[in-house]
Amino acid sequence: MKIINKIARAELRYLFYSPVAWFVLIVFYVFAASIYFIPLATDTLLQEELLDSWPDWIGFNEGLYLHAMPPVVIKLFNNIYLFIPLLTMGIINRENTSGSIKLLYSSPVRNREIILGKYLGMVVFNILLILGFGIVLVTAGFAMENPETGWFMSVLLALFLTVNAYTAIGLFISSLTNYQIVAAAITFAVFFLLDALSGLWQQYDLIRDLTYALSIKGKLGPMTSGTLTSRDIIYFLLIIFLFLVFAMIRMKSKQESKKWTVSFAKYGLVLLIVVTLGYFSSRPGYIAYLDLTRNEISTLHPEVQDVLRQLDGSPVTVTLYTNLLQSRSMMGFPQNRNRYITDLWERYLRFYPNMKFRYEYYYDISKGDSALYKQYPGKNMDQIAALRAESLGIRLSLFKKPAEMPNIEALREEDVRILMELEYKGKKEILRAYNDGQTWPDDTHIAGSFLRLVREKEVKTTFLTGHLERSPDRFTRRDYGKFHNWKDSRESMINRGVYADTLSIADKDIPQGLDLLVVADPKSPYSQAELNRIDQYIAAGGNAIFLTEPGKQFILEPVLKKIGVQVENGTVVSPNAHESPASFVAKLTKEGNYMSSEIYWKFFQWYGRPQIYGGYALHEGGANLKAEAVDGFTITPVLTLAGSKNTWIENGVLVTDSAAPVFSPEEGDVQKDTYTLAVNLTRKVNNKEQRIIVAGDADFLSAKLIGSGRIKQGFYSWLLNNRYPVYAVKKLPEDRLYRISYNTAGIMVNIYVYLVPAVLLLAATILLVRRKRK
Repeated sequence: MKIINKIARAELRYLFYSPVAWFVLIVFYVFAASIYFIPLATDTLLQEELLDSWPDWIGFNEGLYLHAMPPVVIKLFNNIYLFIPLLTMGIINRENTSGSIKLLYSSPVRNREIILGKYLGMVVFNILLILGFGIVLVTAGFAMENPETGWFMSVLLALFLTVNAYTAIGLFISSLTNYQIVAAAITFAVFFLLDALSGLWQQYDLIRDLTYALSIKGKLGPMTSGTLTSRDIIYFLLIIFLFLVFAMIRMKSKQESKKWTVSFAKYGLVLLIVVTLGYFSSRPGYIAYLDLTRNEISTLHPEVQDVLRQLDGSPVTVTLYTNLLQSRSMMGFPQNRNRYITDLWERYLRFYPNMKFRYEYYYDISKGDSALYKQYPGKNMDQIAALRAESLGIRLSLFKKPAEMPNIEALREEDVRILMELEYKGKKEILRAYNDGQTWPDDTHIAGSFLRLVREKEVKTTFLTGHLERSPDRFTRRDYGKFHNWKDSRESMINRGVYADTLSIADKDIPQGLDLLVVADPKSPYSQAELNRIDQYIAAGGNAIFLTEPGKQFILEPVLKKIGVQVENGTVVSPNAHESPASFVAKLTKEGNYMSSEIYWKFFQWYGRPQIYGGYALHEGGANLKAEAVDGFTITPVLTLAGSKNTWIENGVLVTDSAAPVFSPEEGDVQKDTYTLAVNLTRKVNNKEQRIIVAGDADFLSAKLIGSGRIKQGFYSWLLNNRYPVYAVKKLPEDRLYRISYNTAGIMVNIYVYLVPAVLLLAATILLVRRKRK
């Protein structure tokens, strides 16, 4: 070890007396400092302007690390390999050109001590090199409130392992030639090739797997996202080990006169050992994870983990169906397969490693879809597919014709979109992708599909029909199809594990096994038999939501009266200069915000601040509710509108497309301190909590308005006993605000980007000049 340390000190001394090493050190520092501190000044100016214009602004919601650091990290890791060849180009071959290698060979120094000593010296220099970026991260931490320290450490470790892996490769290449310039050129070429290969010929499985195994940048994703994995750390250690041993074999071969096959066999044996260790260390189920981010953003939410625990360990097969003629088909192409696994399924493999992945490629055009035929006039489907494959740079032979797909009819029912089929113990479920910028489903959708695989019966919301009620199967602006049965919508309940069905009770009772009964704005009165059936369902403890509209209160009055709710006559109005007089926003009460884990409701539960967080609904008219607890019910107002001089219950004739209405007590108009638009009711029936919601408006849950509010599936979630959908809401990052001002950021730019490099340059000049004089 003493010899290794002496060689390391000698190597380090040489580096500090080398203009090239100082050049790399200073340029790398300037590069790292400039890509962080210059944007920092812009961000602090933006923060000051937002705080001045919006006092309630809480900062950058995504967190300052995610806001500011990814561009820095991407630029740094994309360019770090440019610096290493200048440092490693002479690490071995200068001993050959100077003749000092003969002294080393004749001394009691072994090859491995030479290699390890020189590498150790480079590692120490690399630490100093990385220290420049470390200073940037430390300063970033002081400049932020509640910085993500663990995340910063993960990025530094990633940089340290990357630089040392490149150094090991450069050291080996330096041992191959006696010319430093040639070594530098080859090292540059190798690094560039390794970087470029990850984007070439990725549609071929063998090449894709090989280039992924060789790609250093491809292993950085988890660490730069704040998660350490044993697989990635072992990978870097194996790369370092591989090329250091290669260098030892190379130096040994130059001392011996054995056949080239001996060295070749040694190279092959070492490579086989490294590949074997790398393979077994990367198998799902044998990888250790450590998420260093404060909110564990790269780790599945505990609610989703609970869903996976319901699986018994049997294999889950995920089949990805990719239609060549679908607009976002490239996301499912073979060249994107590794990204598909790492971005979508890596976090699930961590907790459920027994997942297998299959891929089916085909082409088809939806029935009745003429857009492609118009785009390619005179062409049939096969010809269109050939032209599309050529334009996308993919082999047409990968894709099956519709007739070759045994399940083509089922795929057509899904509108031939990109989708996944999950299979578990013989049961299959669909997991859809979306034609938006994100494409892949999120944790809520995946958890919903897994739940469908393990539950004994389907979970449904059942809508009454037969009296012109709002429907989950129609997609007009007034109906509820968009948030229930619309397959293209991320927000739709069908994509989150809950189906919607309809039921007519004209001649049959309501089944008591329903998960939820929805009575949405009937427009004609129910018969006495139908009312009796609704009463029987309520009396037996069934969950329900009743939605009525101003002017139609009388239709549901017989049912609501029995549970203690009265929908008052008239329409709540709140005239303003910009909207219809019947348009207003009602907010959830504190109790209402605790009904569900809908994202803004959850934020309210964690942070309060009702002026920013919490749920609200956009109404176009609504009726005020009065409620009195009867028959064991507890009644809680959950959606209310605060009273004001410009808000009242209009009992006269309301014309929304003419002059604004005027408050008129003579016409029966009434003003209140608070207007209640929705209440919930709970009671115990047969050792089960019964849950009911009554609302004096049906529009706020319609396709037209639901997206403008913050109700989403919150009411349905509460009515389904908060089992569906599976919410995966995590707390906001705590590093949302800068501690420094714009002026301070400007001073930092001058110090870190200009002054510090100038001092380093001066110190290097003095040191090198004094060394030259000696």
